[in-house]
Amino acid sequence: MKQDRIKVGVHGRELMEGVALVAEGMSVDVSLADGEPGSFDILIGDDGAIDGAYHSLSGGRRPSLFVTVEDGTAVPETFQKGYADDLVVVPLRRLDVLRLVRLHHNLESLRGLQAEGALLPRLIHRLEEDVKMAGKIQRLLIRDRFPPIGNIPVASKYWCGMRSGGDYFDLLEFPDGAHTGIFLSDSSSYGLSGKLLSALVHFTAHGTKESALEPAALVEILGGKLRAEIKPEDQLSIFYGILNRKTMLLSYVWAGTPQAWVERAGRWQCLADGSRPSLAATGWHVESTGHFQLEAGDRFLLVSDGWSEGAGIPVGRILGDAGAGMDSRDFVNEMAFRVKRNISRDDDEAMPPQDCSLILLDLPRNTLRLAQ
Repeated sequence: MKQDRIKVGVHGRELMEGVALVAEGMSVDVSLADGEPGSFDILIGDDGAIDGAYHSLSGGRRPSLFVTVEDGTAVPETFQKGYADDLVVVPLRRLDVLRLVRLHHNLESLRGLQAEGALLPRLIHRLEEDVKMAGKIQRLLIRDRFPPIGNIPVASKYWCGMRSGGDYFDLLEFPDGAHTGIFLSDSSSYGLSGKLLSALVHFTAHGTKESALEPAALVEILGGKLRAEIKPEDQLSIFYGILNRKTMLLSYVWAGTPQAWVERAGRWQCLADGSRPSLAATGWHVESTGHFQLEAGDRFLLVSDGWSEGAGIPVGRILGDAGAGMDSRDFVNEMAFRVKRNISRDDDEAMPPQDCSLILLDLPRNTLRLAQ
């Protein structure tokens, strides 16, 4: 592949001739910077020249700006103020020009990413679903606290990741006051996430009590609404469970990557290991509803696969290392610490590769279970 030549504009004839001499044979065209700043890829000049070039930029194509400095002199103001992208010590050597060209390519890539990021709000706005409704539901993703469900305290955690799409989770109270829905999904794209949220809201408004209390039926209904609209490459992972708070029977169905665990007497048991195929337009296969009898003192944990990827180890190993009997908030903090330690030890703003979602239910030891 032929490499494009880099247009380098230099302020000052003497400096320009020096740059042209050391850059001979490179894929650069060196000339006096006597045109519009935007007509060059790289501009090199002293403090005054770079200040003028920076303030004459009109918002179009932006060159990389490098301010010259002599060894042992003060740092130029344009570099201190952030106008210049970097310093270059004069007289320039051949290696200096190579470094500036490489830095220019890196800056171009960064500016391209920033431009793409600026388009994101408009792309989200073009979702076919009701964006206002989806936005209200999406904001639930970042809340860290749910009220208790009956006498069962709830701990939760949402940690936004860098990958597109993302998680959605919620606890759904039913009008009978005896059942609680436990929902977690992981969508492969923002478009699929928006369609799923719209379908859930539509189901909430128009679904029947019977279908709501049958997890497999709900997921099949969602499939009927989504399969005709989602893209062939879209993938959806889902866990939907119904907890009967009178009998403590958990009925659930899952597909894709979510994991569900129960801790009883210090030992963890896996209900969903995240190994099933995800749901897609060409393959919406839902297993039959499973059942698990919870007991007083049990701890129920539902997590997305972002935790294992972020921590770099399986969830089961994290649980084994965390130990039994840990307070719920300490337990959630320990999970977050495992991810934080793996992705960055020093950067407080570091994000995991993908969303990390967690719901933790602690059944009180004095819970009375009615006979089924």
